[in-house]
Amino acid sequence: MPGDPLSALGSPVADAEQAINRAANARRPWYMNVQRRRLGYRETPASRAKWMRHMEPNTDTAYDASTSADFAEVDDRVGWVLGYPFALRALGVGGPDAPVTLLDYGCGPGKVAHRVARDHGLRVIAVDPSAEMLSIASRRHGHPRVVYHRVREHRLAFLADSSVDAAMACFVFLALPSLEQVRAIAAEVWRVLRPGGRFVILDPHSDHVGMQFSAFRSGEPGVSYQDGDPRVAHLLMTNGEWLELPDYFWSAHTYQEILAEVGFTDLRTDAPVLADAERPGPADPRTWDYDVEREHAPFMLVHGCRPGS
Repeated sequence: MPGDPLSALGSPVADAEQAINRAANARRPWYMNVQRRRLGYRETPASRAKWMRHMEPNTDTAYDASTSADFAEVDDRVGWVLGYPFALRALGVGGPDAPVTLLDYGCGPGKVAHRVARDHGLRVIAVDPSAEMLSIASRRHGHPRVVYHRVREHRLAFLADSSVDAAMACFVFLALPSLEQVRAIAAEVWRVLRPGGRFVILDPHSDHVGMQFSAFRSGEPGVSYQDGDPRVAHLLMTNGEWLELPDYFWSAHTYQEILAEVGFTDLRTDAPVLADAERPGPADPRTWDYDVEREHAPFMLVHGCRPGS
């Protein structure tokens, strides 16, 4: 398994890097406060306190150019073993009543939207609040069946009521500092989803905060988080560096409550482990050490149906 991104107490080099990053971050909104850290750095309670002081809630969750470029290089192999395939399965992709049109809310750099269109033949409406993310998505992951749109104030004004067959939000709600924002997006998804369509939320598992998985860790070990608490996600990048992004903790129970409030029914929560993966797929489990994922689910999928037919 890749080494702990926070493995050895601070060195002079790491301390110097932190000082530079703190100076830059002090001039930036909280959601742009991103650091790359070498393998071998351990975050102490003092350094965590300094980091968290930068994390003041901000309603704008769109990433800037630098953050978007870094996020586009996150290693998503674990997601393609235990995340996205299960999200698509929950939506009925590949089944007898498979959706034709999929809304990918918070599509980021477009990697998932592109693969879904390419491998499953779906028409994908991929939306994101970040113009920088959408620029990367259009350049790198354009596809004839993928249409990219920028969403503002959580509104899908370009979509009519009941106009999509299925919807997903993968690692989106964790970027939102308030339940009102989560509720607003869920309600808007309900509006554009056809009766009988399903919506799935894919996020890091809320019961496994602080656990080091093969390519990420959400939050700090031994810290108890409540709904809305800020935390830091540590994400492995394809170049072997670790990217830190601030986000927020939301529990599976809270997601279920929100979905029920806006009208979704048949609510379910899935938490797949490695034994649940039917086939290797794009990320072959045999080529990586997934020891933790064999026993503990890295992700949770909360999904429900808009009633009707």
